[in-house]
Amino acid sequence: MPGSVLRVMKGMKASKTLNPDGIPSFILKALREELCEPQAILFQISFDQCKFPTSWKLSHVTPIFKGKGRRSDPENYRPISLTSPFLKIMERVIVEKLNLHLKLNSLISDHQHGFCKNRSTVSHLVVIHDYIQSALDHGIPIDIILIDLLKAFDRISLRKLIHCLEVYGIKGQLKNWL
Repeated sequence: MPGSVLRVMKGMKASKTLNPDGIPSFILKALREELCEPQAILFQISFDQCKFPTSWKLSHVTPIFKGKGRRSDPENYRPISLTSPFLKIMERVIVEKLNLHLKLNSLISDHQHGFCKNRSTVSHLVVIHDYIQSALDHGIPIDIILIDLLKAFDRISLRKLIHCLEVYGIKGQLKNWL
């Protein structure tokens, strides 16, 4: 796991912003070679015990104005949470492992664009554009239904989410940690 931790630390943003741990991420990034092994040990302990240090559960939340509407309206702000860089590193290591599992077991559709490396809403729009253009070129009628999924994932049942993890082969200690 130290190799995974080092790889994630190399890719992290080097910010001077203080987080709940009081350790800016630029320090962790600068000392990544020295810290990757102790961090891997700490992560393994957290994983084995399914527990986190208290500071990993804390965040500093700052409201950021969206740039439109009245500044006096709370709906025109989005929260930014500054969390522990240690937790971010561990989460990214776990996400790498989960993505590898999903890829090796062909559990992610080729049509999936969200939350996939080198894919985004823009790449999805390109696919949709090409599909529509091809249909129009061939005189094929198209119906489009758009659904606003705003906050859809805020309402997902934890029980159903855990069931989905199990269906995708995420069991045992990893499921318990998650």
